Amino acid sequence: MKWLLIGGLMLVPPLVRAQNSLDPAAQQAIDKIFSEYGHAGKPALAVAAIKGGKLVFQKVVGQANLEYKVPATADTRFHVNAQAWEFVAFAILNLEDQGKLSLSDDVRTYLPEVPDFGKKISINHLLSSTDGLYSYSGINALTGSRSKEVDQVGKIPDYIKHQKRLNFAPGEVFSVRGDTRFVLLKKIVEVVSGQSFEAYSKAQIFDPLGMVNTIFLAAPNPSLENLATPYALDGSGKYQLSQGEGNAAGMMNLYSSLRDMTTWRQHVRSHKLASKLQSPLKLDNGAPIRGMAGVSIYGQQHFGQERGIPKTFQAGSFGGYTSVFFGFPGHDMTVITLGSGGGYNGRYGMNVAYQFLPGAFPEPETIDYTKIEGVKMSPAELQKYEGKFWNAKASVASVLHMKGNVLHYNRVGGAVHNELIPLSDTVFQMKVEGDDTLLLKFVEGKHGRQMHYSVTGSDPMVFESYRPATYSKSELAQFTGSYFSKELNTSYEFEENQGVLSARNLHAGSVSFEPVHADLFHGNKAFLSGVQFVRKNGVVTGFQVMVDGVRHLEFRKLRS
Repeated sequence: MKWLLIGGLMLVPPLVRAQNSLDPAAQQAIDKIFSEYGHAGKPALAVAAIKGGKLVFQKVVGQANLEYKVPATADTRFHVNAQAWEFVAFAILNLEDQGKLSLSDDVRTYLPEVPDFGKKISINHLLSSTDGLYSYSGINALTGSRSKEVDQVGKIPDYIKHQKRLNFAPGEVFSVRGDTRFVLLKKIVEVVSGQSFEAYSKAQIFDPLGMVNTIFLAAPNPSLENLATPYALDGSGKYQLSQGEGNAAGMMNLYSSLRDMTTWRQHVRSHKLASKLQSPLKLDNGAPIRGMAGVSIYGQQHFGQERGIPKTFQAGSFGGYTSVFFGFPGHDMTVITLGSGGGYNGRYGMNVAYQFLPGAFPEPETIDYTKIEGVKMSPAELQKYEGKFWNAKASVASVLHMKGNVLHYNRVGGAVHNELIPLSDTVFQMKVEGDDTLLLKFVEGKHGRQMHYSVTGSDPMVFESYRPATYSKSELAQFTGSYFSKELNTSYEFEENQGVLSARNLHAGSVSFEPVHADLFHGNKAFLSGVQFVRKNGVVTGFQVMVDGVRHLEFRKLRS
């Protein structure tokens, strides 16, 4: 077989397959997994497993189009925005390897339209989601828009041009909602390569690998050839068309097939950049990024645990499309799941992985909480932990409360109440489905009790206990009125109704608020979950949005 090197990529032959070595019991288990998916009158579901660089499993079921009863195949295209992030990172790292840029370069070297915030934002800050720029999806939610603006070569989004202040100092904080960074990374590739990102990807990545069904588009294209139609279940249990609104987060629309994604995973595992793609992202102080969610390696995937062994993970959805990628680096295995039926579909791929890695997982699929040796605590002792807790970084409010004689956790306004098992007088384990270990650890901080929330070894999410500020109806009146953001050209109307403060925007809808501290309110919508009112001479003059992805964005109060 002749191999050809093009643009740093090895031109590979068709999929390399391995002989299926599953025993009858494992094969029967996999058959059962897909029989549970149901009859042929369902949207497409495509799963592949690669082990040791070879395709060991491939299964495609369902219809690419329900109306015309078109069966899905390994070459059916899906919207795969989760994988788009890795291709952007790969392009940047490939250009670095070629000596055409450095990760330490200031982004303004290539994109001078990015404002000078007085602190350098490097390419590495973009890759690690520590740049401090406003979130694309967060801004869209605040303005109530689902941008249909076509991504243009060299054009920086207006909201970045108008941003006055960074969310945080670059390199000091990780933002799980950072997605504007991909827009800028794409632009940097375009400036350095002299091509649109779509053209660069096609010429330097997709074509050399024979990925004929993979394409980046500036905007979604429902008419793309050989594309699975996206659906989602309605309230009556019937599938309805679900195209998704606007552009995918980060203005990236990647379409690909199961066959092409398999080709990519087979190729990249042995590429000279493979080690870098698997390397941990870090803050400027050298601390690795180990959040409960979000990216944690240069390949733009999350690194965590699955039943006691290391796992990489990336998932995304757009309309009815869902894509999930699992990797088990210790076993040289990757599982791909693509679908067009809405909802999370990763369990199909994960269950396939379980069958191909027998004995590899030291922990069960689901934690047996009856076997956890907790400590005995009286209701009176448990009641001492009741109260509300606030995470200022993400503007998340949680509450601990007694239900019967058992302590429970839930998000303020949430419907799910999770039982807490005391492991000691300061550590509790939360009862959840699955294999993740959720721990709450209580410590005394400078401003009172803190609750450290962690998931299977992640860095903790720190909550501070608080007693909600109280306001009468007349006192809430000082916060009512019209507020305008010059940066976004967007306004909100704040109102008081029966002792509750709320805000409404014609496009974004209505948000209700509860007080946290004086002048600080928690909203019931993620894009306004934290609002800090600003005063001058004791009079309310505006507010700042304080959420992960958009911080310090100011709205000024208009005179009535």
